[in-house]
Amino acid sequence: MREILPFLDDGGTLVVWGDLAAQPWTLSTLELLRRALKVRAVSITRWATRPGDIRAADRRAALQIAAQHPRLLAVHAAYPLAELPSAISAARTSGTGTVLLKLN
Repeated sequence: MREILPFLDDGGTLVVWGDLAAQPWTLSTLELLRRALKVRAVSITRWATRPGDIRAADRRAALQIAAQHPRLLAVHAAYPLAELPSAISAARTSGTGTVLLKLN
């Protein structure tokens, strides 16, 4: 996480998708507060505890979005963490799909 934070603008948001890190990460509150950074988390385990009808509706909506807008799921490229500047550049300029950052 500390390697990614410098690339966020002040007031920016770091979105963490599940527990994709190979090891626990730590941040001090000072690192976040000093630059007004926010951390948002998305977790499949929390979603799995929602009522079945909500999960079913979410699945239907996701499949509908994927069918109607396949470009939203297009992957432009995947970059290892060592190539973070290239990944950021591609995310800003590619316009052709998602840029993935491989953390392991």
